[in-house]
Amino acid sequence: KFVSQKLDNNSLVIFENTEIPAPARYYSPELSRLKAGLSVDLPNNLIDKSKVYLFEYLADVYDPNRLVEQKLKDMFFYETETYNFTGVGLVKEYTKL
Repeated sequence: KFVSQKLDNNSLVIFENTEIPAPARYYSPELSRLKAGLSVDLPNNLIDKSKVYLFEYLADVYDPNRLVEQKLKDMFFYETETYNFTGVGLVKEYTKL
């Protein structure tokens, strides 16, 4: 719910995974704003976005080299905030400068 309230047309939610985790698909009212970070389409999805919420849910398993974070940095997104939610883990907010 926290991220849902912050989303707008200029933001996305990204998971460090090859797909959107089932719990996120179940609870999210707006699936079009959820993206798999390890997808080859990620750069295209970010072209017109200025903010990203990166869920580190199981990142050590799916993205141990943190390739998604590196892609964000390569596209001039910088970490501006980190939120820690019990049972979910870290959600990092990135803003494009």
